[in-house]
Amino acid sequence: MRLLPDAKESYGILPWVIAVMVYLCALAIAGGFGLRGAASGWTADLAQKATLQISAPDSAIRDKMANLALTAVTHLDGVANAQLVSKAQIASLLEPWLGVGNVTDDLPVPALIDITLTSNASNVQLAAIETQIKAIVPSARLDTHQQWLGELTTLTQSIGWTANLIVLLVALATVAIVAFGTRGGLSSHRPTIEILHMMGAPDVLIANEFQRRFLIQGLIGGVLGLVAGLITIIGLGWLAQRAGQGLIASVSLSPFVWICLLLLPVFAAALTMLTARITVFRALREIL
Repeated sequence: MRLLPDAKESYGILPWVIAVMVYLCALAIAGGFGLRGAASGWTADLAQKATLQISAPDSAIRDKMANLALTAVTHLDGVANAQLVSKAQIASLLEPWLGVGNVTDDLPVPALIDITLTSNASNVQLAAIETQIKAIVPSARLDTHQQWLGELTTLTQSIGWTANLIVLLVALATVAIVAFGTRGGLSSHRPTIEILHMMGAPDVLIANEFQRRFLIQGLIGGVLGLVAGLITIIGLGWLAQRAGQGLIASVSLSPFVWICLLLLPVFAAALTMLTARITVFRALREIL
């Protein structure tokens, strides 16, 4: 049985506001966790990789030194596999910047050797590898991608903390909006609430009436926001897959993230209900 008649707050914009909040939370969670997971995969893969560069003005000398370095590096501790990058592969990497057909043999492009490191390769072994290769090919340079990996880790951590901050700020904004809407509802129902108090109705009975209404609004808004968020996330994922398979294919959401997303309407409804309940108790102590 309803103790209070329906008022404007039951048909107002609150569900839509909550829908926007849940939508923003869904995008922040998906973006933060998605980039974190992708970066973790990238760093795990690159941590086992290194690139050996051999430079020489003459292409014949460069090829000879590259073959010597390849033979030497395959027998060193810490190296699981080594493979010479073909000229065709190097050309395909440079063509987007230099243009098709402009990567010729007269360009001083260094020879590249892709090295796969063992899982327990240490920095000491990496330094020893570079030293031993330089003894054979003085122009060789070993790139372990450590600086780039460190910058990538810092970037993804910053994005993760920013996503967490967005979720927190959205939750706080939702609390403020619900509290404001609850006080508006109390004001519009004040004569009825005073009569109920005179009849002996406890505060908890009135609070239950408000929390039921705001629970429904929070759930409706949460579902609307989640649906919009899932459509956006799936759409962006589809566009990302079309943009390029190599880099973006690893950006995916884990089952834990999907569960968090699906629970957003429940969280929004619970937060709305709890905020309404606390606001009613505090407001009743002030006005009665």
